[in-house]
Amino acid sequence: MQALYDAAACPSTRIACGIGPQNRGFQGGQQQGPDTERAACNIHAILAWTWPGAPVLPVSLLTRWAPGDTSLPIYISFSLLCAGMKPAGRSLADWGLFWLLSFVWASAYMLTRMAVDKGHADAGLPAEWVISGRLTIGAIALWCVLLATRQHLPPLSDRRRWTAIIGMGLVGSVIPFFLITIAQETVNSSLAALYTAAVPIFVAIGAHVLFHDERLSAGSIVGVVVGFGGVALLFGPEAMKGVGSASTLAQLMLVGATMAYAGSNLIARGAPLMRAIPFATAFVSVAAIVSWPLALLVDPDSVNAGWDNWLAVVALGIGPTALAQALYMLLIARTSATFLALTGYAIPVVAAVMGFVFFGEMQSWMSLAAFAMILGGVWLARHGGGGRRAA
Repeated sequence: MQALYDAAACPSTRIACGIGPQNRGFQGGQQQGPDTERAACNIHAILAWTWPGAPVLPVSLLTRWAPGDTSLPIYISFSLLCAGMKPAGRSLADWGLFWLLSFVWASAYMLTRMAVDKGHADAGLPAEWVISGRLTIGAIALWCVLLATRQHLPPLSDRRRWTAIIGMGLVGSVIPFFLITIAQETVNSSLAALYTAAVPIFVAIGAHVLFHDERLSAGSIVGVVVGFGGVALLFGPEAMKGVGSASTLAQLMLVGATMAYAGSNLIARGAPLMRAIPFATAFVSVAAIVSWPLALLVDPDSVNAGWDNWLAVVALGIGPTALAQALYMLLIARTSATFLALTGYAIPVVAAVMGFVFFGEMQSWMSLAAFAMILGGVWLARHGGGGRRAA
């Protein structure tokens, strides 16, 4: 990281950042000082190091919204995202569906925060009810789609398919949903979403172990190391100092959820071929059934929830749990899995925008550095130094 700060201090970077005598003074209602200049140059250096050709970020833009060293403007993350995404000949309709899917999936973090009523220990719904509610509503919605399209679940005698379905229900739904929901009682929705960007890093490692045609190249290994460095930076030195604190435990849960999502990717990769809607309906139904005993562990008299908490659970079930599956399958038919992989870059940014707009959530510039390292690591892990993708 020292190299990044050295790059930020060089004259060419300072000029690119728009820092100089002609740029001092008040801009956007905030006064620019040395801390702000240093933060802007650090961000510019990180972007340039992670993605050459990333857009230049004038310090005046930084201070217009968030002065000082400790704030992260959402549009900087968006600029980083755009730097790594190219249209690749896709139609406007494809990109419209892509951003709709990203919005629906990203909304899960905002809706979870609303359901558990973060910051109010004596209000909101318990995580057990949130998980059971969203999975049950999502399963009902998917069953409606299944019946409307006259499709059928695999026969129960098909052990291979049902093994994959059960694995997806547990590893891809129950475990990550539970960990994320518990964690969001403590941490912001935007921070929870940032961890999902690291899913491909864990997928690359798992694929290397499980599939002989997905071996990591030297460049991919570098990407994995860089990605893990981003996760460590996102976790933060303060959290490392306070091992055992609520925030530290919450972030460990988010890392666990990220690993679970990676595991579900590997399960899907090795599963027998199945039609999309029956597969989704089956594993969400399994997950819902598994979650019901958890809901029974909660004493109803101890719950103090309002209509907005319940409405958030309904939205979680219909949107991120059911509608997202239909949009995903539609985009798979129209585009490709490679194109859809870009959602891993988009979801954390969209979730951060939602967190900022609806809850005023702000992350430190260190979170941006971590996000940049994770995305850079993902790019290297996937491309393996320019050859065939590693994962």
